Amino acid sequence: MSTTAAISLFISPGSISGFGLVTDVERPDIAASAIVDAVMSVRGIATSGRGGRSFSLGIADAVTVLANDAAAADVAATLIGNAVDIDSAAVVRRPARELREDSDLGTKPVVVALGPLAFHDVAAALDAGLAEAERMRAAGLISGAFLALRGQHRATGLATASLPAL
Repeated sequence: MSTTAAISLFISPGSISGFGLVTDVERPDIAASAIVDAVMSVRGIATSGRGGRSFSLGIADAVTVLANDAAAADVAATLIGNAVDIDSAAVVRRPARELREDSDLGTKPVVVALGPLAFHDVAAALDAGLAEAERMRAAGLISGAFLALRGQHRATGLATASLPAL
């Protein structure tokens, strides 16, 4: 299952807003932060990941995206989260329609469980998601993204000073 949360921003001229990025809603520790000021084009933030009420094609714990608006951030967070993936026996999938008859995903295999992963498997999955995030950033679709899986992180377009030491 997947969860997505999106926020629309209004930032007054001359103002800045800071946001804490949380990778696990069960343990809401701030894993990183982002600062947005009025001159930036960022007006939407969204987080998507495994867990919650929606289905996920990927294994990300959380992917947070900053974009021009909340809808764009939401779509990008979902797509990047789906790209955080590997082919592993630890990833348990079932066709979406078996879990919910009316799912628009039909027979696409969605993640239903995630077992233990080796460090290099986590790194490979995050690198796949980061490649998608960087492609979107280069195309001007997003301003930045923060990806998390099993205690490892990747980021693009965010100030490195705001990221935790790995």
